[in-house]
Amino acid sequence: MLDIGMEDKLESSVIRSLILNIRFANHPNFQFSDITTHVISAALAKKLIMGRPQHNTLQRLQAKVSDCVWGLILEGVFAPGHELPFLRVTEYGERCLERGELLPHDPDAYPRTTSKKSCGRDTILGASRRQMRCDTLLPMRSNNGD
Repeated sequence: MLDIGMEDKLESSVIRSLILNIRFANHPNFQFSDITTHVISAALAKKLIMGRPQHNTLQRLQAKVSDCVWGLILEGVFAPGHELPFLRVTEYGERCLERGELLPHDPDAYPRTTSKKSCGRDTILGASRRQMRCDTLLPMRSNNGD
């Protein structure tokens, strides 16, 4: 538990986890400030912090929450609402929020599509493996003619 005045010391990974466990079902459009309020409430409930942050501490915590939210926007969990600063949860984001963690977008498709692509007779993965073996087995050549 962080002492009063240290609320901005919550690690980003903790803040991200708190955000992913917020239930937005009743709020189709919400603002960044709403997320900060929910994070503070969740941190208090989990006894991660002892009190509500004030002034400078609050501003630093808001900046951390904002950084996490932008990361989740880039991950596809949130998208702009009808206009910024309003946000909404995406379809993918709803699945993530249900589980409380980020989910792979398409965990099975990447290996299937990679194995179908080929470089000559070999798959990309096979060619990479062979290249690594060649690089480790062949002596390095110097540029000075040795």
